[in-house]
Formats: sequence, C-alpha cells, structure tokens
Amino acid sequence: MRRTALFTLTAVAIVATAIISGGCSREASRAQDARMKMGTIVGVTVYGNDEARAQAALEAAYVEIDRIEKLMSRYSENSEVSRLNKTGLTPFKTSDELFMVIGESLKYSDMTEGAFDITVGPLMKVFRASLEKEKIPDENAVAKAASRVGFRKISLDSSAKTVTFESDGMEIDLGAIAKGYAADRAAAALKAVGAQSAIIDAGGDVLCIGSKPAEKPWTVALRNPRDPEDFLLKLAVKDLAVTTSGDYEQYFESNGNRFMHIMDPRTGKSATGCISATVIARTAMQADALSTSICVLGPADGIKLIEGIDDVEALIVSKDRQLFRSSGFSKFEAE
Repeated sequence: MRRTALFTLTAVAIVATAIISGGCSREASRAQDARMKMGTIVGVTVYGNDEARAQAALEAAYVEIDRIEKLMSRYSENSEVSRLNKTGLTPFKTSDELFMVIGESLKYSDMTEGAFDITVGPLMKVFRASLEKEKIPDENAVAKAASRVGFRKISLDSSAKTVTFESDGMEIDLGAIAKGYAADRAAAALKAVGAQSAIIDAGGDVLCIGSKPAEKPWTVALRNPRDPEDFLLKLAVKDLAVTTSGDYEQYFESNGNRFMHIMDPRTGKSATGCISATVIARTAMQADALSTSICVLGPADGIKLIEGIDDVEALIVSKDRQLFRSSGFSKFEAE
C-alpha cells in the first residue's frame, strides 16, 4: 500500500470524466450524446467506420439503459424493485435478471462483512428527507430505519426465483450497483450491433469498450469535484471500468460536518471512511459495488479488500487528504 500526501489540493474528491477528444483517427466516424438517465447524466460515445451505424449503436445502448432503469429503480412506482419493496414478508417471484443482481449484491455484502448492503432502503429515505431540509436526521428515525436493515434478513430461493424479506418494513435500494450493471448491459448492446470502440460515462461510472481509434487507450481523468478545472491524475485503460464514489455527489453540511448519500449499514449513519474511492475492474457492476464499499470501509480496510480480489485496483483519498493506492494501480496511470 503506497501513500502520497496531497499538499496542492484542498478537500480533494474524485470524479471520473472520460476524455474522448484528441488523438483519434480522422477516418473514424463518431456518434455522441448525453442524456438524463438513472438520476444522472449518462454520456455515450461510439466510434466506427460508418456514422449511421455508430448512431444506431448509441441508440441501442440508451434503450438498454432505459430497460434497466425501469426494472431496478426504486423511484419508479411500477418497477420490479418497487413491487418487491411493497411485498412485506410475502415471497416475491423475480425476473432472472433481478434475482441475479440481488444475488451478486449479497455476495458483496458477505465479502465486505456488511459494508455493502442493498437493504439500506429505509436509511436512504431518512437521508433524503434530511437532504431536502439540510438538517441532521432525527436519531429515533435513524434507529427505526436501521432496525430494518441487514443483508442476512433476505432469503433467496434459487429454484423458485423468489426473494423474501424476513423483517417487516424492509426495502432494497440498488443505487450502489444498478448504475454499473446498466453500463455493462449498455456495453453488451453496443457489442451486439458490432461496436468495438465506445465509452459510457454514467455519472462517474466509466466503462471503456475496446480502445480509441488507432488502438490508443482511453484516457480517464480523475477530477477534483470541488474544482472542475483541477485533475488529480489521468488513467490509460482499455476494456475496463473505472468507477468513483465519494462524499461530493449528494450531501449537506451541518455544524461543520458533511452528511453524504452513502450510508454505513452497520451504524445507520452517513459513511465517513474517506473522501472518495476509485476502482478499476473488468465490469462496471463490480467497480460500482466496490467503490461504494470502500467509502464505508475507509483506506486501510478498503485497500485490504481490493488486494484480495484478482484484476481489481483502487485509489482512495482519505479524510486527511492522502492518496492510498492498491499495489497494481500505478500501472494504469498515464504520464
């Protein structure tokens, strides 16, 4: 584990921004757009030899993102997740896709000893009410919500494809994994129509497909969110996901303390482990779940977690503004 003190940045946080211009073949056609999806701006860029085909591929990616949002958003009353959250203690038969995502989520919960937990739905309701008022949540409300949280209170029946909550009032929130999964599915849609060079930026979840034209790696810049003109460092990646989570996306401040949208399921309060965490992984779903987990775990336990997983690297900015790199992270840093 390597640490580097940050002397030039104040209260640094990281957000991934794809740099998609410069160094590209003049012969390549490009289709590019940015649309509001899943509560954030999702940008898709596709390169190809034919502009019409590139545009068709781009549209296929957005269709897939819309499909996942309608399936997994707890803010859509008719989504499958919303219907699951209304079942109480009754077993709910899910689609194969939702069952798989819930199953993968529980694996990350086991892996992180509860730092990652999709049953934080009740806590998220308390936080969002506090965010609207910019007021510290009532302790009784937090305690009541926390009593309904716990990944071990979910039962999965793989043969029947049913999900059962074992405590009344439980709700799942896939916000820490669904956006990454949507990016993965959008990438699959792009590849299905022949796209070999594309990039998806889903509000900090960046997924690179192949390389840029002329076989050059994609450049992903890790930016200081408190200063849009300030970049911490740049990465050079091919066929990889880069996801950043931190305390700068949805938050409010009270009495000098910052309360952010990532909940610590173990305490019922906002996570305080670090300012931000960036994860490089093969899939955006994996990177999404792990970057959220690290924000709860903090630098020491976060790096320990990453070092135990093959083909995954991380960069963490601690509360005292130091950089913590996993052992293989530096090989992706662009000069």
